[in-house]
Amino acid sequence: MKSVCKIVLIAAIWLDASGCGSIAIFPPDTLWAELYPMHGSVDITRDIEPLIRFNYSIKDPESLSEAIHLRCLGSPPCSKPNPLACIAVDTDNHEIPHRIVYTEDRLLVTVIPEILLPTRACHELTLAAGVLAKTKNVANLPADFYTVFATY
Repeated sequence: MKSVCKIVLIAAIWLDASGCGSIAIFPPDTLWAELYPMHGSVDITRDIEPLIRFNYSIKDPESLSEAIHLRCLGSPPCSKPNPLACIAVDTDNHEIPHRIVYTEDRLLVTVIPEILLPTRACHELTLAAGVLAKTKNVANLPADFYTVFATY
């Protein structure tokens, strides 16, 4: 089972320039996200609208349609799902058709499925690496973020 990936880059390099004093070099801040429902959540309603919360505003919200994927994995256990539970999702890779809505400040994204999620099934919400922050000195989303949850 894939785990939720949170990467927070907090580092400082201190240099001593031969009597010139200490120089602090800080790497840029990094964009990261939290996905809800939280990884491992169970008994989630079929009409759930998953959320993605960013720590910085995103640059191009329209690009999220390529970066966000919601798919049915199969019936529990979610570590080894049985894909027969996803038979009602007649799309490639059991992708759940959805649309994206974001807040004006571009910090919160709602993933709105166009169908009810299958009953008693595991689902995976993925946010692909590379999403850009609106702020110039903030590094891109460095890795894929995942959450797996189960509906009742």
